[in-house]
Amino acid sequence: MMHKNFKLLYMKTSNVLLYLVVMSPLCLFAQLFIDGENASINNGNLRDNGRTILVQTEGSGWVHPWLSGFSRRGGKGIGFRIDGSRSGAKQRVEYPIIRWTSPQDVANNANRYTGFSFRLDTEVWSAPTKWFLIHQIQQVAVANQTGNFPFIALSIERNNMLRITSRNGRNGNTVRNPSPKVDARNIFQVQKGVWYDVVVGWKFSPYAPNGWVNVWIKTANENKYRMFGMNNIRIGYDQPARKILNNKIGIYRGTVNAANKIHFDEVRWAGFFDGAKLPGAAKKELSENLVSQDDAVFSQVSVYPNPWQNGPLFVQLPKIEENSSAQISVYSLLGKEIAKRQIDDSDLNLDILELQPELLNLNRPGLYIVKISGAGLDYTQKLTVE
Repeated sequence: MMHKNFKLLYMKTSNVLLYLVVMSPLCLFAQLFIDGENASINNGNLRDNGRTILVQTEGSGWVHPWLSGFSRRGGKGIGFRIDGSRSGAKQRVEYPIIRWTSPQDVANNANRYTGFSFRLDTEVWSAPTKWFLIHQIQQVAVANQTGNFPFIALSIERNNMLRITSRNGRNGNTVRNPSPKVDARNIFQVQKGVWYDVVVGWKFSPYAPNGWVNVWIKTANENKYRMFGMNNIRIGYDQPARKILNNKIGIYRGTVNAANKIHFDEVRWAGFFDGAKLPGAAKKELSENLVSQDDAVFSQVSVYPNPWQNGPLFVQLPKIEENSSAQISVYSLLGKEIAKRQIDDSDLNLDILELQPELLNLNRPGLYIVKISGAGLDYTQKLTVE
């Protein structure tokens, strides 16, 4: 039986996936939208995984996407290019995996994750001198609004610096009246010719500062993700309907005169982390903020992020043998058990346990202990709550 304080993720080895057991009333199953290996493109429009995704373009100098020989997995990816033959106008070529003709509901405090891989071209790539979006999510606007800021955006800035931006506030009836509040963080400098695996996750919270946005990222040959993010912020707009208008992958940039080419592959959309990350591309552990490996007692299980403030807490579980029983518990330093759940044969495919903040009841800052025991296991990790 599932303990009421836990939200569980189950993952099968198939790339198609996927089933999810949660306690919340709204579930979003993982979906693979773009996999270049089996895709086809006709006049720029993509056909893949039983869907037709219409290309969106703006300005001049863009090139219709094509099946690229550069791929993260398999033999094909998707190529995007803007030649930049004219300056003075915005330019875009994008695929909306959620499109404005069919907006998608998003509940207050809901979590969403977009996963994909991207590669900057080695020959046709000019480091941006203005904003350069590769992923953006827009919310439905109010009536008569003439423009719409994305409330989540992943961009490449000057010197190829990857940057995550989140917006919130009231989305008025004109594009900049009033302008939204912006939270942003630079992540790190990306390199040309390198495949990066990315998961962009966020908690929709336009009414209270308890939202979060995280970017998990690794190179194709790395085993562990790193996480960068912002916690305790408002995310999304409070005036229009709580619906996602667009979730876009591609190139959208300001008024510059330059040429850029980028490759994408393995685009996913899910309501939980493990449904959005690239299957089979990494070991299950997550890397950032772990207690030092010199601390032998508290280095045996991955708890992430650590320190923790808000958003999901991820716990990697070890392999559980058949016909055995184990449990996961969270303790205060005084030994008080905060939460507990049995792990049994029905959990053999369990990959990562995702614990929601509202279910953990970790309301006080301090140090806690996460412990996995039973079935010959005795794994512990310190968790700092800020």
